[in-house]
Amino acid sequence: MSDAVDQLLAGSTDHHSLRPDVRKLSHPLFTQTYRTAERRDNLSRTRLTRARGRLANVKKQNAR
Repeated sequence: MSDAVDQLLAGSTDHHSLRPDVRKLSHPLFTQTYRTAERRDNLSRTRLTRARGRLANVKKQNAR
């Protein structure tokens, strides 16, 4: 918030980029949060794939 006020006081005329929703998207913490969620989803997908593989191996061994 103070960054936006500082930019306005400095004479910035790009009001669209100072809107809270637009600034949030360009803020580093937003990107970090997005990347954290992306890594969590990828890890979940990897764990599920590995669990399915282990289950398939157990079924093969039991079928013998």
